[in-house]
Amino acid sequence: MSKPDRSAKKDLAPKLDEVRTAVTAAARIQDLRPAWLDSRFVAHPDWVDQTVEEIYAYVCADEGRMRTVATNGFTFPRAETKHEYLYIK
Repeated sequence: MSKPDRSAKKDLAPKLDEVRTAVTAAARIQDLRPAWLDSRFVAHPDWVDQTVEEIYAYVCADEGRMRTVATNGFTFPRAETKHEYLYIK
C-alpha cells in the first residue's frame, strides 16, 4: 500500500520551492523550452540532509531534469507499507 509520506513532504517542501524557483530562472536564462510531460520529477528522500545549493546543482546537471522541474515541479516520495491478509473460504 502506498500513501503520501507526510514527514518527507514537511521537511522537503520549503527547500524544493526554492530549488524550483532557481531552476526556473536558470532555464529562462538558458532559453530552454518547457517539457510538457504528465509527470513531475520525483524528489529523493535523502535530500532532507542536503542543502538547497546541492539539490540545485544535481537538478541543473542534466538538461532534461531542468526542463521537467522548471515546467512541472517536484513530486514527493511515497511511504509504502505491506499488509498481510488472511483469506478464509
